[in-house]
Amino acid sequence: GCPKQVNTTKDSGYDEFSQSQIVLSFGMIDKATAEWQSWAKDAKFGLLRSKATDNTASDADAGGGESAVQTAVKAFRNTLGRLGDASEGNEVALQPVVCTALVAKLAQVLSIKIGDIQPTRSAIQYGMDSLIAIEVRSWARYAFQIDLPINDLTNPYSIQDLAARVSRMIV
Repeated sequence: GCPKQVNTTKDSGYDEFSQSQIVLSFGMIDKATAEWQSWAKDAKFGLLRSKATDNTASDADAGGGESAVQTAVKAFRNTLGRLGDASEGNEVALQPVVCTALVAKLAQVLSIKIGDIQPTRSAIQYGMDSLIAIEVRSWARYAFQIDLPINDLTNPYSIQDLAARVSRMIV
């Protein structure tokens, strides 16, 4: 047979035989009805959830201030500078600051409010996948000056356990 003629409107790039589909009228999550919308709790729809609930985790303050991630990284660097030499006690002192920075970064990349992330749960429970793990790993290289294995990010460790591992790598 003969291949199908592709009808496109001039300059639109529309291809009516394309395999991709467009979802229209996919409503935002309404706080009043979110409990009965099963898809509203799915991590894949985090962006929709964040837009509906005014996510401030990744945005700078209205006055042009720092993001939560930038603030957490500065706090980490200040703490590291105060501690000075490497010792086991420093690892324990760094862990809460590292945990705060990790929570802020995860909130940013997963489009979740910082307050909605519990450090006792793992990042994969919030929707962490290998692509997001690569982004967090690149950030950790900048923020903590370490080479964090992707497996550490995608394993079911709690965020607190991950912060402890990162703290050991730093010290």
